Amino acid sequence: MRSLREGVRLQPDSAQAHTSLGAALCAQGRLDEALAEYETALRLEPDNPEAHWDRALARLLQGDYERGWPDYQWRWRCPRPPPLPPFRQPRWDSSPLQGRTILLYAEQGLGDTHQFVRYAPLVRAGGGRVILQCQDALLPLLARTPGIDALVGHSASPPAFDVYSPLVNLPGLLGTTLSSVPAEIP
Repeated sequence: MRSLREGVRLQPDSAQAHTSLGAALCAQGRLDEALAEYETALRLEPDNPEAHWDRALARLLQGDYERGWPDYQWRWRCPRPPPLPPFRQPRWDSSPLQGRTILLYAEQGLGDTHQFVRYAPLVRAGGGRVILQCQDALLPLLARTPGIDALVGHSASPPAFDVYSPLVNLPGLLGTTLSSVPAEIP
């Protein structure tokens, strides 16, 4: 069986080979080498969603939030993207809410919901009403979370809202850096 490096040597013009090697290097914690492979893949195929998304993950692991979060948006273009929420309202672009209601949508797993719900108070401070739609199992735990005006489980329809955002998008939308991660700890 060939190693990944041999596969790249045999297919130097394959963006997929460089992306796969990057993923293997990233899994080993060799982030600089992984990023070099993703850059090569993107030189070969600039619109490769997997290379962008994998590069995002490596950059986020390095704490390079300024470049990592924009690339993270490529997850929606991957062959097996997370399911898109069934909302007709526009996705929030970080513009001032000015009294509008925003639905924060827990798109990923329980851990991600816990990790990113910390941004709800920042969104609310921007002048809007915040609804969080999350996994039903988390409703009791998140019932007293600061910054949330209404809470609804995924099994129910949310009340009326004007714009929405996946929770995982909030760090990028709010310009989070390593030094500005909300860390209000009781």
